[in-house]
Amino acid sequence: MFRIALACLAASLCLGAPLDSRTPIAASFSPYESPAAAKAAELSESNLSIKATLYAAGELREYLCRLSGVSPADAAAFPIVAAGTAAARTARFHLLRLDDSSERGAPREMPKGLDAPESFALIPLADRLYLAGHDSTGLLYSVYHFLEMQGIRWYAPGPDGEHVPAAHRLRMPTSTVVEHPRFLTRGFWAWEPRGNREFHIWMARNRINFWTAADREGLFMRMLGLRLNAGGHWFFERYLNPEDEYPYRDSDPYPKDSAEFRGDRNHDGKLSYFEAHPEWYGLVGGERRTFQRAFGVNPCSSNPHMMTELCRRIVRELAEGEWKNAGILDFWALDVGRWCECERCRALGTPTDRLLRMAHQVREAVTQAEHAGVLKRPVTVFFPIYAETLAAPSRPLPEGFDFERTIGTLFPIHRCFRHALDDPDCRETNAGIWNTILGWQSGERFYRGGYVMGEYYGVSTTKCLPVLYTKVMARDIPLYYSRGARHFHYMHVATQLPGPKRLNDYLLGRMLWNPEADAQAFMSEYFRDFFGAEADSMRELYGHLEEGMSAIHQWKSDRRRLTDRINRDLDPLFPLKHLQLETAEQGPADRGVPLAKSVEELRLCRVIMNRVLSRRQAPVIRRRLIEDDRNLRYAEATVQLYERTARAILARRAGRTAEAKRFLEQTVPLVKALRAETALVQASSTHANAKDAMEASLIETGWNRLAGELGVSAN
Repeated sequence: MFRIALACLAASLCLGAPLDSRTPIAASFSPYESPAAAKAAELSESNLSIKATLYAAGELREYLCRLSGVSPADAAAFPIVAAGTAAARTARFHLLRLDDSSERGAPREMPKGLDAPESFALIPLADRLYLAGHDSTGLLYSVYHFLEMQGIRWYAPGPDGEHVPAAHRLRMPTSTVVEHPRFLTRGFWAWEPRGNREFHIWMARNRINFWTAADREGLFMRMLGLRLNAGGHWFFERYLNPEDEYPYRDSDPYPKDSAEFRGDRNHDGKLSYFEAHPEWYGLVGGERRTFQRAFGVNPCSSNPHMMTELCRRIVRELAEGEWKNAGILDFWALDVGRWCECERCRALGTPTDRLLRMAHQVREAVTQAEHAGVLKRPVTVFFPIYAETLAAPSRPLPEGFDFERTIGTLFPIHRCFRHALDDPDCRETNAGIWNTILGWQSGERFYRGGYVMGEYYGVSTTKCLPVLYTKVMARDIPLYYSRGARHFHYMHVATQLPGPKRLNDYLLGRMLWNPEADAQAFMSEYFRDFFGAEADSMRELYGHLEEGMSAIHQWKSDRRRLTDRINRDLDPLFPLKHLQLETAEQGPADRGVPLAKSVEELRLCRVIMNRVLSRRQAPVIRRRLIEDDRNLRYAEATVQLYERTARAILARRAGRTAEAKRFLEQTVPLVKALRAETALVQASSTHANAKDAMEASLIETGWNRLAGELGVSAN
């Protein structure tokens, strides 16, 4: 390990001399004799760091070629050579991994601040530039930081998502640059194999490092520095499914409860988990109850044998099963599940108290497996602060609770996106959620660990609508960091056709790396680089879009949401102060965007988009605009459908049937357009997707009923 010295200075840039494309890139590939030998080796657990070094060198070479106007296919351009060899003496770029004791050719003194995972430094020394990482991920990030200094950006996955300036002289740092992440995990919560290599590479390039172990190419993702998660609400179904055949029928390691055991109750010749051990399942109303998938009654958390079996199965999955690449285990109970009412469980306290006890037991089992060498990597356990476990614990946690690696995830479900989460003027929604969250940090703080922030920027009911959260993110992310959150994710990211949502994800990566970063500056770069001469127009369009879609929670997710009230024909149709048809609240409290105002904001978006599309653009910019236009059409049709349908309902209730029919007839083209759109609403997680955009509107039931009553058809 290198000696740490020298304080770091803020970086400034200078234009370097024209770069000779024959200049090598040096890096260490030990124990391989050469970069070619390292490249030929199959990616494995044992060579992840070396392969990551080679990948980082390859990324640097690719973009140096493009910036220099040289074809990457030219093998003589910026050759990658082994550090410490004669060829490395003329190298301009030297890649270093500080966790590699075999590194050769490093500066004798290294800057401070490189002791954190993923940290990196750019160190100019004479005519060389050292790109140093605390680990292989930090090394990869140092390369991307240097390329960003050249004006390169990756706003979305794939070639159309990147911005590479025309060939120019390199901009070299004149003093040492040191960076480290503020949020340790940064990214997207998922559970299905729906990513792809372009998406994974885009994540790494933007220093977004949290994704699912369910995706294929687990080793490749880990090579990129991605921290892979496993788990969710399906633990009990996966390992204690009451209908699955019990594997220990002939030699049961667990004692049976003679008072409850009834054997093969359904006489099918098999013994299910529930038949073998009914006492493992929750007692509600005097009866043992079970669950289906993620819903129902949680198992009896006080039963030690149930917990032993659960922990044993989890460890085996992490060691050799489908979760063998996971470094984060999301240990969640059932989704808004009920809890066992037996005496022993009630004595354990609230649902939060019980969940934390279970998480502690899982953590202990994982730790034991790590120490025994069964697990050959560290695994962190996340538990949910959500729904019935949103309240803080009511009693001390189990002795030895590992606060460093058993971390609570705050899920502010049902939050409003019109206001910051801590805005006291959001009385209908956010104020209560924020006060509950503060309960974890005030009074008797039994939980003293850090936090994961599990946001809902893509909550499933949104159904991939192009909702922008830039204002909320710029306010909330620094707030979360100041309150102790060091991990962040949101669910249901779109992995294809994101349209304007790409700005959310790009900005997210920037803000999570440094919550003090200038969000406006990043957005200005986005519009300039991504849309060229159309930057000002598109920035104006995005402003109207963000305003117009800011009532998304009140439309589709609130307990008194508009879509539900349309479907059930509830009165009043607009019970929320946040959401009225025509007018907003006059005071600051609960002031939202009226539905008619949202229609107007999207009309202004359409005026701008039509004007932009009437002009000629470079092919890549044209493709980006067309993708945004498609997303905008989905938003326009959805919001106009809500507004026209709402007016039809109100007119019908007032006895103005002819007027109601006219309003609903105006929705027929909208319904047809929404039924024709399928790809946009199949870009996310299973239950965040829909058959088509009409189903995604969540008012198909109400619209069909009203159409039948008024004699309107969209067939």
